[in-house]
Amino acid sequence: MKVVVRSTGRMKIAIAGHVAIDTIISKDFQITSLGGPPCYAGLTARNLNSNVWLITKIGYDFPDQYMVWLSKNQLNFAKDFRSQIKPTTHFKIILKDNERELYLQAKCEDIEVTQLDSLSFDGMIVSPIVGEISLDFLKRASKVSSIIYLDPQGFLRAFNSYGKCYLKPIEYEIEKWAKIMKVDNEEAFQITGQKDLKQASIILRKKGVSIVLATDKRCVLLFYENNSYKIPTPSVKVIDTTGAGDIFAGAFLTTYLKCNDPLWSACVATTASSISIQYRGLAKIPESKKIYSEAELLYKNLQPIQ
Repeated sequence: MKVVVRSTGRMKIAIAGHVAIDTIISKDFQITSLGGPPCYAGLTARNLNSNVWLITKIGYDFPDQYMVWLSKNQLNFAKDFRSQIKPTTHFKIILKDNERELYLQAKCEDIEVTQLDSLSFDGMIVSPIVGEISLDFLKRASKVSSIIYLDPQGFLRAFNSYGKCYLKPIEYEIEKWAKIMKVDNEEAFQITGQKDLKQASIILRKKGVSIVLATDKRCVLLFYENNSYKIPTPSVKVIDTTGAGDIFAGAFLTTYLKCNDPLWSACVATTASSISIQYRGLAKIPESKKIYSEAELLYKNLQPIQ
């Protein structure tokens, strides 16, 4: 593994987005689990030796045992994280043949810009899930964190009268505040108007994104500087895809902050995400040893896209 480690110490990482309570339903199982980017990305980053802070909102109904569990797992809450007037964000997620339907059942208060006061981080994952993060928050986040990793999902989501999620375009540019951005096919189209991921990545990079990670079911496309790589997604039995993108984010940013190598970081993230979808709920958070051993196999065999 030809990677120069820039830092062997613990990086200070923030995850901005709602903690959620997910009811996950498939033909084989039904579970209720803690979820949301702060949990999935946060636990992954912690497993990869980072100090993690959650910039989030939870509701008056948030169970005490969940708070104890998060504390025991060394996830730190930034200030003003509890709402006294709204419940915790809650989704019903229906899994169907490797696809999923997402239904919003409750939404907590939006995250406030003032929750960033007096904070600073080596890196931050900004990943709203239900429009809880404003453009002003994103702008401020870019000043308190050296690097912003942006997952745009929650900026694009809308919900019909039944609570079912669909994606819609947004009227303002979010990409100009991020150094790293991950998009799937539909997100890339809604943001750039391009269905081709390579063309979408060119547009995003012209607007200031340094590293673009474009994902589909078969591979991850990585674009940075003058480099382009196609990283195949390992073939596995898919049990539950919930949180896989957040696990990808936590693995990528933690690794990138330590080694400054986008390709190695993308291999680690792809491997972590692929391992995770073979398990349910928070049991899917992968251990570092397994991530690194499988990521090395990916890394050794990659060639640039011509």
